Amino acid sequence: MRITFKSAPNLGAEEHIMAEVPEVKSDPDAVLSKATLKASALLGLSNAELAKVLGISRPSVSRIASGSRHIDSLSREGEMALILVRIFRSLDQLVGGDSCRRTAWMTSHNKAIAGVPKTAIQTMHGLVHTIDYLEGISPS
Repeated sequence: MRITFKSAPNLGAEEHIMAEVPEVKSDPDAVLSKATLKASALLGLSNAELAKVLGISRPSVSRIASGSRHIDSLSREGEMALILVRIFRSLDQLVGGDSCRRTAWMTSHNKAIAGVPKTAIQTMHGLVHTIDYLEGISPS
């Protein structure tokens, strides 16, 4: 892919500068891993809690964090990771990006979820119930 840049007109130059832009192919598993780690941190989850959410071991979470392992986007843990990222995005939209409100929501009892969201999402049922609830009340 080539991109052409014009020189600034006030510099008096009329030649074009050609730049070679490398093709970048993203790895869906690497992208999902990075997004999951970021969502987990912003939701206030520890590595042990994230391991429960994904249904994997704590050492596996450590390997994902170090970059030596990725979440397989087509696996069950990949499905759980995608839901966790959706929970973060829905909640972040709901609280307007306010980290204090996000933390308060995650750590307070919620009648609709019948528990504390941070604890509830550590089971598959709680994870799915939480995303259903958030997407149901989300101002779209």
